[in-house]
Amino acid sequence: EYMGDLPRDPTQKHTNFTCMLLAFGAFLLLSKTTAHPSHTKYTFATQGNVTCGDVRSGTTVNAPRVIGEPSGDHIYTFLNPTAAYVTIDICYSQFDSILRLYTETLSTSLFYCDDYCGCSGNRNQAARLTPFLEKGTYQIVVEGYSIREGSYSLTVSCLAQTASGSLS
Repeated sequence: EYMGDLPRDPTQKHTNFTCMLLAFGAFLLLSKTTAHPSHTKYTFATQGNVTCGDVRSGTTVNAPRVIGEPSGDHIYTFLNPTAAYVTIDICYSQFDSILRLYTETLSTSLFYCDDYCGCSGNRNQAARLTPFLEKGTYQIVVEGYSIREGSYSLTVSCLAQTASGSLS
């Protein structure tokens, strides 16, 4: 469990979206959101830790709602071992899904994808994030649009940048 500062307004809007096609063929969707000025302390449980190369399956059916949409959430703690381009996807989920990436304490939303974002398959049931992240700890939130819940497979992969600037 983690203790963190969460915005009082869980429906916080995401602004300044940018979608970019990266050189290696992945899409990058960026959103910048500012933390709400007033915070409340919440305790949240995670589904466990994930790191580069991990795949996790689960269902959000009857899961508790912690942040974001009114649907149930699954939260994974992502331990990023080095600065890297990270692909986090639930491209083949079985429900209208949303994927979010937050700071370690869930106090600030860093990236967001609802519907497609570079996945193949059913656009409403697909979500992918491909940000460049510094070494550190982040929270991945898997949830449904509105009250939708269902099964998913979460995949995390990393493409590290070497000291010379090339990707490995």
